[in-house]
Amino acid sequence: MTGSEITLSAVEYLNTKPFIEGLKLQTFSERLIIMEDTPAQCSLKLREGRADIGIVPVADYPELTQFRRITKWGIGADGPVDSVLLVANQPVNDLDRILLDYQSKTSNQLMRILGDEYFRYGWSFESANAGYEHELPPGTGAVIIGDRALRSAGRYAYRYDLAEAWLQMTGLPFLFAIWVASSRVNDILERELEEALSMGMNTCHEIAERYRSDFPGMDIYRYLTQSIHYEITSDHEMAMDLFLEKITMLEGII
Repeated sequence: MTGSEITLSAVEYLNTKPFIEGLKLQTFSERLIIMEDTPAQCSLKLREGRADIGIVPVADYPELTQFRRITKWGIGADGPVDSVLLVANQPVNDLDRILLDYQSKTSNQLMRILGDEYFRYGWSFESANAGYEHELPPGTGAVIIGDRALRSAGRYAYRYDLAEAWLQMTGLPFLFAIWVASSRVNDILERELEEALSMGMNTCHEIAERYRSDFPGMDIYRYLTQSIHYEITSDHEMAMDLFLEKITMLEGII
């Protein structure tokens, strides 16, 4: 990376495509290099100095002490989000263990909080590796997120939406991810990023058409405009504070 390059790590999932489209439409004062990664990879690249800007799972934010929050945009939900799920082939009361998605810390911590305070079935939790969701043994559920969750309809007998469960438990929406930046991002670039992400909100129809064949039978436009809530509100801020407070109380944080 040269001194004139600014690197940005964006999540590769469908729900981040409006942001990516907006970034491509904007003219930046600095040379911006856009990388598409999993949520966990976004956080890792920021920690290792391989990215200057990123959209990161909120559970990782307290560890990113050299970064500051930027923009009013993020990835949230005001009800069912459709892409952060607990899936299983038995109802929750027949499960013994839950496999946790290796791609995002926030969703796993949300699952553990809901397991303790909402579902209350005394499950054990295990970290999983790639491909874990393809065959679930009896008594095993799994957290799946992102595009894999969107494509899971009909694959499992039971699907529980974690954002919906959080809303029922707390009365609050949920905030999954926020934008952060290093000190290399100046005020001018930060304003340009704000404008770019705002422009991206107008591309949902185009994105829905472009990815229609990748998600057959799914109403992509509804997902982008109703399931996902991009503008962070005061209620999302309250939800994030409550979530971070709760995960500090968990033992053996993964």
